[in-house]
Amino acid sequence: MDFLKKHFEKIILGVVLLGLAVAVVFIPFKVGSERNQLEEKRKSLIARKVAPLTNIDLAMPEAALKRVGVPVVLNFSTGHRLFNPMPWQKSASGSLIKYDDTHIGPKAVTITKLTPLHLIITLDKVTTTDSGVRYTIGVQKEAAIQVSSAKTKEFYCKANDKNEIFALRKIDGPPENPTKLTLRVKRHGWKRHHHSGPAI
Repeated sequence: MDFLKKHFEKIILGVVLLGLAVAVVFIPFKVGSERNQLEEKRKSLIARKVAPLTNIDLAMPEAALKRVGVPVVLNFSTGHRLFNPMPWQKSASGSLIKYDDTHIGPKAVTITKLTPLHLIITLDKVTTTDSGVRYTIGVQKEAAIQVSSAKTKEFYCKANDKNEIFALRKIDGPPENPTKLTLRVKRHGWKRHHHSGPAI
């Protein structure tokens, strides 16, 4: 006990020195182990296998680009009711109708019937005179702009006669009782028009 009391400090110092010596011997092994672990982590991070890139889905950005290319048109007229309130009008029957271009005005007009318009040419009469045979041909323009012009107009002509509507080119059969007249009609250029038999 006296020995421990006298040399207590030396014993503690010796234990500390021994611990330091052990630490000095252990440090190189620890450093080497840490270095190896760091190297393995470095290799695992740098040399790892990278999956190949797949085809990029560009559907969403392409759709966004298309939307950007289309200008935005704001309609504050017929379909917008914030600045254009919808007026209503009472009809003759007493019911209310919307006062817009779909119910009133030119756009509200609907086609109920289509009737083709023709150029009608008829042989009305054959007259025999001293100067020869004369034909009375009626012409009706259903597509005339004026109502008076749409009525049947009679033209008197002989063979090879010409007027502002047609030219009589050929007569088949007896002149006083023809079976067919060949006319050359002047409408959108010259066209052939045949009339068979006597008056229609």
